[in-house]
Amino acid sequence: MSHCNERKVSIAGFQPCWYNILQDVQSSFVFNDCKTFVDMPAKKSWVEIEEEWSQLQRPIPLADLKLFIEQNFDAPGSDLEDVIPVDWINIRSISGPLKTLDDSNQLMAASSRIFGETSALKLPSRYLHFALSIYNLWPKLCRRV
Repeated sequence: MSHCNERKVSIAGFQPCWYNILQDVQSSFVFNDCKTFVDMPAKKSWVEIEEEWSQLQRPIPLADLKLFIEQNFDAPGSDLEDVIPVDWINIRSISGPLKTLDDSNQLMAASSRIFGETSALKLPSRYLHFALSIYNLWPKLCRRV
């Protein structure tokens, strides 16, 4: 008997068994953070995962559930690769480090190159500095699956 088909759930893009596994993992409090499990990529095909899931004793003992997770899912984020966006411009190569708001020429040069000349001219320097600081975070935040 497949335990994946006991509850009828239609979630576009999800494997039939995913909702049931997720519900059992979250309700058992395997992880301190409810987001941990959803960030774990599958190690195996969903056909294999569903087969193993259907073989588990019900109710599922916590130790068995932890072992199932360990055997079928990788660490959160392990499927992500660091990447620098192709259109990202290193502002330090344009103007050097932006440590102060004193050099408005430096700030304008960097912001004009990134945001366009008309955008840069309309903002006070403190906003440009803030925008460039945020922009500079992209290489740290961007990931590819």
